[in-house]
Amino acid sequence: MKIIVDNLGKIDKAHGLNSDDFKKYAKFIPELLEKIHQKNQGFYTCIDDNEQIVKINNFVETVKNKFKYIVVLGIGGSALGTLTLEKSLKPFCKSNDPKLFVLDNIDPDVIAEVEECISLPETVFLVVSKSGGTIETLAQYFYFKQKLTQQGLDYKDHVVVVTDPASGFLRQIATDEGLKSFKVPQNVGGRFSVLTPVSLLPARM
Repeated sequence: MKIIVDNLGKIDKAHGLNSDDFKKYAKFIPELLEKIHQKNQGFYTCIDDNEQIVKINNFVETVKNKFKYIVVLGIGGSALGTLTLEKSLKPFCKSNDPKLFVLDNIDPDVIAEVEECISLPETVFLVVSKSGGTIETLAQYFYFKQKLTQQGLDYKDHVVVVTDPASGFLRQIATDEGLKSFKVPQNVGGRFSVLTPVSLLPARM
């Protein structure tokens, strides 16, 4: 840490880390990596979960051209990663379809504005909560479930759940109601979940 602090703001050739510095401290890397492995935090290995990648790709193919709007229902880590990807990658997209909305709060005015911009028959709702018990997200889910039903639509065709693989109220809902769902690895915290289906699914769509 001392090296970083000493060189903070000094990134030129004279004051930055040179190859000798890297060689000097390289011997500590294996020990540090082992400490990371022992913590069993999956945020840096989840991108290697090919099973989930295949599942995401297969799902997207089945709904290709079906939806013009994607609405993510999620707060905090369930929304921020997706928003970051959108802001970062959107300028490079050739098309704005499908259009993405991220409802990261329960402000009724914001929800009403989103409703004015979408067509429910052409919308898929991604209900995202690592714990499966986020009250605001559940409230959003039940609200839009009612809206879909009132329009005579089968809400199961318009809702995808992303949550813990085994526990939580949202996982129970997905199981009981037969909703399409994706798993957030149990050793990945919500705020570190950008490389899980939490953000990879909307990004792929």
